[in-house]
Amino acid sequence: MNKNTKVLLAEYDNVNGVFSKIYEVYNIDYAPYILKSYYVKGYVNNDNFRINLSEWFKGRGIPSWRDRLDILLHRLNVSAPSELLDKAFALSLSDQYWIKPNNSNINYDNINFFDNDFDYSEFLEASLSKNNNTIVTEESLKTPNNTTDGMLKKAWIIDNDTRYLIKGGYKSELLQPFNEVLASEICKRLGFDHVEYTLDTYNDIVVSKCPCFITKDTEFITCHQIRNEMKRYNSIEDYEDYINILENNGGNYKNGDTLDDEILDLINSTSYHTTGKCDEGFDGFDRTGAAVSLGQDASICIRKVNATDGLDSYLDKKYNSKVVTGEFMPGAYYQVVVFFQLDLPVVNQMYNFSSKAETKVIYQN
Repeated sequence: MNKNTKVLLAEYDNVNGVFSKIYEVYNIDYAPYILKSYYVKGYVNNDNFRINLSEWFKGRGIPSWRDRLDILLHRLNVSAPSELLDKAFALSLSDQYWIKPNNSNINYDNINFFDNDFDYSEFLEASLSKNNNTIVTEESLKTPNNTTDGMLKKAWIIDNDTRYLIKGGYKSELLQPFNEVLASEICKRLGFDHVEYTLDTYNDIVVSKCPCFITKDTEFITCHQIRNEMKRYNSIEDYEDYINILENNGGNYKNGDTLDDEILDLINSTSYHTTGKCDEGFDGFDRTGAAVSLGQDASICIRKVNATDGLDSYLDKKYNSKVVTGEFMPGAYYQVVVFFQLDLPVVNQMYNFSSKAETKVIYQN
């Protein structure tokens, strides 16, 4: 569910913490951003979509690298973080997704943690205190603390009707809370939009404290999710394909005066390429493979760099003719710049950027 909108109907295996089967997708537009590219219409139960749904769901929970996780699990009286994922309908204070039992009449407005209070005291104690008390009430496991990612010990609390995230230091170190406050202060002085952190104490432990920065009508989408989406379409890594072509062809990238056919096919096989200006010294080519002049828009820029030019004179000057020079065989490597355009509907922005790479081999001139 996304608030009160049905996203999909699936079977959840709470023993293993995975979705074992997807029966129907009602509205993919309301699904988590990171999952949309894995959805294939008409193939709702394909392994790729189902596995990534499970990975996304697991990623909303307490990670295996949480500081002092073994102590926390002991205090919560559970054996693994996955046991907590569906304790409170998988509700979170980072998004609006949740699990609604089939044929249930539960309404999001009546259970979400943005509007409805929760008992955080026992979980806070289990996360940050120095005692070994265990949580004894099932109600204390029905909090947004079940869906908190990250390495540091933490817990959501309510203070004067505001939801705050409390975080401690890592192991015996105390620097992390101070670092977060310092980073917040730097952002403030630079005029950046930011989340304000303050210092507080809990049971003589220094903690950082920040308010929840989203509401039930906004969703927190991380740069990690967007980067994964970019990788999904190879929009930042496929320059390696150009490098591989150059290396396989011994550095040759022209067919007469036009761009090599293999490189040209690679450019035209994707829709997210755009154009940009080549720096001086680069050969620029458009999407037809034709060469373009300096200052004109190009789809790809390639430059041959003579790696051994001046090496003899440098060594002669550096070592006062005490080494044998004149023996270096002329060699070169190649630099490639490609331009991309990425549409990110989630932030309503179109981004243009370039990627630059070099061959790993020096070729004889």
